[in-house]
Amino acid sequence: MNLYRLLLAAAFGIESIPTLILIKDGKAIAKSVGYIDKSSLIKFIER
Repeated sequence: MNLYRLLLAAAFGIESIPTLILIKDGKAIAKSVGYIDKSSLIKFIER
């Protein structure tokens, strides 16, 4: 893993994968850690 990816993960507080972060206007507005099924993923994205 390169330094950029490490810094990016640290900036968003990512400690494990999979981690999904919704970003709007440059700011994280929602975060999900761990597996999510398809229907939950769709609901997460449609926030």
